[in-house]
Amino acid sequence: GSSWNGIALTRWQPDRSGNACGHWFVIEDRDDGTRISVGIDPVGGDPQHCTVQFGPHLAEYRRRERGLFCQMTVAVASQHDVEARKLMLRNEGALPRRLLVTGFAELALAPTREFERHPAFARLFVESECLPDESILIFRRRLRGSAEKPLYLAHTVLATPGHPYRFGWDTDRGVLLGRWGENARLRAAAQGVDGFTGSVGAVLDAAIGTGVELTLAPYAQIEIGYLTAVGRSRRELLATLRGYRSLPQLNWVIEQARMQSEQELHNLEIDPDMCQEMMALLSAALVPRRDLRAARVDLLRSRSIQSALWARGISGDWPIILVRIRDAKDLGMIEPLLQAHTFWCGLGARIDLVLLDEETAGYAQPGRDRLRQRIDAVRARTLRKLDGAVVMVAGEDLSPHDRAALSAAAAVFLDTGRGTFAEQLAKGIQGEPELPPLLAGGANTLPLPTLPLERPADLRFDHGLGGFSADGQEYVLHLAPGQSPPAPWSNVIANPGFGCLVTESGSTCTWAGNSSEWRLSPWSNDPVCDRSGEAIYLRDEETGETWSPTPRPMPADGAYQVRHGAGYSEFRHHSHGLLQSWRIHVDRTAPVKICRLQLTNVWPQPRRITATCYVEWVLGNARADNAAFIVGDYDSGTCALLARNGFARDGGDATAFLASSHGPHGLTGDRTEFLGRNGDVGAPAALRRIGLSGNVRAGDDPCAAYQVHIDLAAGASHEVMFLLGQGDDREHAIALAARFREPVAVEASWQGVRRHWQEFFGAVQVQTPDPAMDLLLNRWLPYQVLASRVWARCGYYQSSGAFGFRDQLQDVMALTWAAPQLARTQILRAAGRQFQDGDVLHWWHEAPLRGVRTRCSDDLLWLPFVVAQYLDSTGDVAVLQEQVAYLSGPALRADEAEHYAEFLPGDVRGTLYEHCRRAIDRACTVGPHGLPTIGNGDWNDGFNRVSTSGRGESVWLGWFLIRVCTDFAPICERQGDPSLAAIYRELAQTLRDSVEVDGWDGAWYRRAYYDDGTPLGSAGNDECRIDLIAQAWSVLASDHPGERARRAMAAVREQLVKESDRLILLLTPPFQHTGKDPGYIKEYPPGIRENGGQYSHAATWAVWASAALGDAEQAMRWFDLLNPISRTTSADAVAHYRVEPYVLAGDVYGAAPHIGRGGWTWYSGAAGWLYRTGVEALLGLKRHGDELEVAPCLPRAWPGYHAQLRRGAARYTIAVTNLKTSGSSRVTITFDGRELPGNRLPFIDDGQTHRIDVQLQPPA
Repeated sequence: GSSWNGIALTRWQPDRSGNACGHWFVIEDRDDGTRISVGIDPVGGDPQHCTVQFGPHLAEYRRRERGLFCQMTVAVASQHDVEARKLMLRNEGALPRRLLVTGFAELALAPTREFERHPAFARLFVESECLPDESILIFRRRLRGSAEKPLYLAHTVLATPGHPYRFGWDTDRGVLLGRWGENARLRAAAQGVDGFTGSVGAVLDAAIGTGVELTLAPYAQIEIGYLTAVGRSRRELLATLRGYRSLPQLNWVIEQARMQSEQELHNLEIDPDMCQEMMALLSAALVPRRDLRAARVDLLRSRSIQSALWARGISGDWPIILVRIRDAKDLGMIEPLLQAHTFWCGLGARIDLVLLDEETAGYAQPGRDRLRQRIDAVRARTLRKLDGAVVMVAGEDLSPHDRAALSAAAAVFLDTGRGTFAEQLAKGIQGEPELPPLLAGGANTLPLPTLPLERPADLRFDHGLGGFSADGQEYVLHLAPGQSPPAPWSNVIANPGFGCLVTESGSTCTWAGNSSEWRLSPWSNDPVCDRSGEAIYLRDEETGETWSPTPRPMPADGAYQVRHGAGYSEFRHHSHGLLQSWRIHVDRTAPVKICRLQLTNVWPQPRRITATCYVEWVLGNARADNAAFIVGDYDSGTCALLARNGFARDGGDATAFLASSHGPHGLTGDRTEFLGRNGDVGAPAALRRIGLSGNVRAGDDPCAAYQVHIDLAAGASHEVMFLLGQGDDREHAIALAARFREPVAVEASWQGVRRHWQEFFGAVQVQTPDPAMDLLLNRWLPYQVLASRVWARCGYYQSSGAFGFRDQLQDVMALTWAAPQLARTQILRAAGRQFQDGDVLHWWHEAPLRGVRTRCSDDLLWLPFVVAQYLDSTGDVAVLQEQVAYLSGPALRADEAEHYAEFLPGDVRGTLYEHCRRAIDRACTVGPHGLPTIGNGDWNDGFNRVSTSGRGESVWLGWFLIRVCTDFAPICERQGDPSLAAIYRELAQTLRDSVEVDGWDGAWYRRAYYDDGTPLGSAGNDECRIDLIAQAWSVLASDHPGERARRAMAAVREQLVKESDRLILLLTPPFQHTGKDPGYIKEYPPGIRENGGQYSHAATWAVWASAALGDAEQAMRWFDLLNPISRTTSADAVAHYRVEPYVLAGDVYGAAPHIGRGGWTWYSGAAGWLYRTGVEALLGLKRHGDELEVAPCLPRAWPGYHAQLRRGAARYTIAVTNLKTSGSSRVTITFDGRELPGNRLPFIDDGQTHRIDVQLQPPA
């Protein structure tokens, strides 16, 4: 991987066992299809054909195979930020060779940690272009803030003059790789360079993809050059690159690098003979080896590593080389290490060198003073910036705990008392003997066919890949061999403190407590490749055949069927004479995931099958940051593989486990053993050998692989459970493993999950003339809200783990029917994230509480808004008197837009009612137009620079504050505070006057005002001429919307609704060229997410507003536009939309070439609002404490609908008959045969079943 000033240019991660990232080159023979790579990866092959040499100034790869010799030299220019790669190819045969050389690299163009934390987000901001006449690709990262500097990368290809070749390129990673793509075989290269599409622009997932097609005569050779340059200016970057665009110049780059390296080595007094040792040590620091780590006892004892490092000024962000200096006479051994460290750091390697001085007489010792002098002297010999630090630690100051923690933190542990450093490095090179290979008996003696897996004939909304089960309870994909949806179709399975994300491939990510901060296994966030850190494998012990009962990572012949349901996913497959089922569910309350493998032998002979469950441990946010600190263990009593992370902030006691209902045939905690060197989950080396080693050691590349044998008689079936979970400590983990190993506990867990979801969905069930609407409202939207938004706070495209102040408050409003106690809990949790000044945390992580305090202007108002809605729905007035502590912490400085920190509850407490008052009072600051100030963003976080001096205003926020004051005033009166109620009503009227005077633009409402008074969302704007939410809330803020609100919604229909594309845009036109800077929204490509795409959250408000105006035809039509089921009724529609048809996407792209393509699914606040819009605004079912209001807004073509509601043990069956009305109607209600006045009826838990008949008649 390439980096520049701390920025990862191409994606790379240190990985001892696999090599998925980097810049790869593959040579394919176009006549016979054989392929080799320049190095060992990505094609693989016999390593004896390949040699690699790493020097101080270059890397050189050589390979001779199949009559072809190739050599690639890699170097960095000494005078410019240019990387050069020279590939020499020589045909050593007597026949001409037609060759295709492909190059591929995934781009990052961002700091590594920033990119890896959310790759799907980081990828959105990279755009590409091509200068085909010069074979130059140019990439640019769109800036996300005024403090960011421009960043450009250019890549070009050149070849030996006079040698004809054809060049092809692509910059879209999805196009280059295809679904399930491999670096070794670019899909784009299947037809040679003609297969490269040349796609450029806002591709949303950028990569370098090049193809050079040529013919090499017998015994001829050619040189191909690849140059990559980086800089802050496009013009200067191209000028630099063009200066190197010849093979002589490329050779000069390599020569310059050699000359500069020799000079620096001379300045640092580094002997050329020690260079090999120096490079070996650098490799060990970047990719740690167990044999160079600390003693096993220190790794096992390590706790609170991070705290121990921070106490000594060591960040822990970079690899650490720890050297134990036994005696002053050993200082001579340190000098070469100081020289090497200075050289590495000058080249950009970030490594901390920690010198543990074991002298016992204090810092006055001459030896220690000399060491400090040598450190300063050596580092002064280079003019380069040095990122890595040299830290001295006195051994006498270390407690046994801190000594163990410091030792465990080191990627390399050297000891001057164990011989020279060269000897210590050499000792670790010895490999371990492998287990013997599996010698299978060949083909099965009875090669009988296996009964094919039947495709269900009764799927609803079947588009070819699948559809809903007949009862609507499952989404079923039936995937023929090689078939897959265009993007991962996932399921979120969770309880309040534990969960997993499962895709149709079988890819799985599991977490405990926090889906972002504490993952047990990796989060993929890669819709192209969807690589998984968990897998299940089956092996026939007679034939040696190996496959997965899931579509990935090791597919077998035959169809796979995937069934996503509420609280579980199941995979079915028939092959190898076995009917196979793999079902995943999470216990209702315990932190355990239970995977049931069920096999049935349909062949008339006994079988022995090996099942292997595999998990790559993360135990934190990202594997790369935590793998070195994970300590494996094994409990023989429960046969559980255990793991904990000594780097964890809580001290490292939390213990993850992988266990089974069956005792192990083999197990290992060594990922390198299981996958193999440069291995892959699609072809684990261990499955080609007999058994597993049983090694579970500290310092290995950590994983858990658990293998069991299953003996099946002819016609027999068998079940095996695999358990993945986490305990608070080792004892708790063992207790959980012991409990859930028992079949009775597993069955009780499964039934408990099924029962919970059936009861949850049973609160509201509807049958309307629109089956697609029924599926969403009855099951999939409420499931999305609770499982993904409230419990998991995770989806495939966003794994937040955090609570957002406004986010979950809005979500739980959709739960007042089925789980009002969850709404109550979240309201009180949010109140506890408020400061005494009334402002709140924008978002936060729990345990410990850490979050960001901002100037966002709308967050705090969602508390009184949701409290008012909750009180109206449940009648739970007692919640207002609940006492909740305010947070303590310093207020934001005048020059501070936000501040991230840990916060603690303060000593001051207040009732929920008082918390709401403080929120409203804090939000009442207005600007020059009498409108609320926008702060550093309102509902749209992307408007974070509309106001940088505090004078910018929000029209939408004016509407929202009107609604809040209007709703909260009656609550004040009921709390005995009529004067405050009057103040809020007066404020609402004043704001309404201001909005009508300065918010009205002539045909719609403006969105905001910049600091300088320039309007945003005005007809006078070239970009963002109109914004959706200011129009929708002109209706929603009013109990009786006026004519202007109707005109505003007409403008929405005319300018923002694109019915042919099934889009309701957030704003139009998108930001792109305007000289004004609204904020980071402008840095999204046009039409993507908030920048002019459909933002479904806001679009639901447009639907509700249409219903509030009585326009049932439009409201129902727009609801259907948002319904993903209606969007995916054909194979072509699925291919275009790409993402899941059964949950709501947070955004749909609104500009070519991506128009109509689904964005991020599952984790969207739109789900709760669309649910409420359907149930409350359209079907007109509204709960008011012990009463139910029925006020439908139905289109004329609907004859009516039926609903079943539950309140405790009471059941309410409702039949609505529409007498050809549309929109607002006169409602007649008969309750248990008795006609009631008005449109309300009793809604109490009396244990009875009630019949309600409702007739909708034209208004009198």
